[in-house]
Amino acid sequence: MGNYLTAEKLARHLGSRYDALTGNDDALIAEILARAAAIIEGFASVRYEVPLTPTPLLEEWALALAEHSLYKRLPGSQIPEKIREAYTRTIGQLSDLASNKMGTGGLLTFRQKPAVMSPFSVQNNRIDRMTDGE
Repeated sequence: MGNYLTAEKLARHLGSRYDALTGNDDALIAEILARAAAIIEGFASVRYEVPLTPTPLLEEWALALAEHSLYKRLPGSQIPEKIREAYTRTIGQLSDLASNKMGTGGLLTFRQKPAVMSPFSVQNNRIDRMTDGE
């Protein structure tokens, strides 16, 4: 899974809120970062090969997703409006990425679709296998 955000950059972004939101729990931080990357790659993998080439935009998306996840964990889930808006904007942009309306600022490789076999080729394949003694 791609890593678009480091724990250090998350800590720098959160500043004094870092301890309260993460409890300095390394396992939790790793889980939050992995979840953010999984969401990004879930949207991207509809159209592109993952992991994606890291870019500042991917880092911004990962920050918005991670910060929202951390606030969601708090008792009462009082998510500040600016965090909720950043999350909503990020999900919208990820939807645009998946529908090829937006890029990441980096190299994107289109996903190779599996070859589709026509009914005729499937039928011929069966015939070939039957004549080969299978």
